[in-house]
Amino acid sequence: MAVAIAITMPSALLMGARPSGWQPWLVGAATGLAVLLVVVFGAALALPAADGSEPIIAGLPRRLALIIYGVGLAPFAFLPIAFARDFDSRSLGPEALRALRERCSALRGER
Repeated sequence: MAVAIAITMPSALLMGARPSGWQPWLVGAATGLAVLLVVVFGAALALPAADGSEPIIAGLPRRLALIIYGVGLAPFAFLPIAFARDFDSRSLGPEALRALRERCSALRGER
């Protein structure tokens, strides 16, 4: 269960990058993210049942802290880097932007 849940986010990351092909750095980032999520989910499931004497981590019980910080916040270390690295190849360059503006103004009947 932990593996199946953890693989969904990296799979979505790779499926979104599919049109531009498989870059090794993106596969590496998705693999690192998958490993991190499997470890965090596995650790949360392996912890013993909570009781009243359980230590609190940043105001949360251990299991919840693992899920919130490991699954909710840790991927933010991977995803912005992957987006920034891929941004230039997917965005319009100056020439493509100029051609798009010319085409739009021609369609509107302006010159």
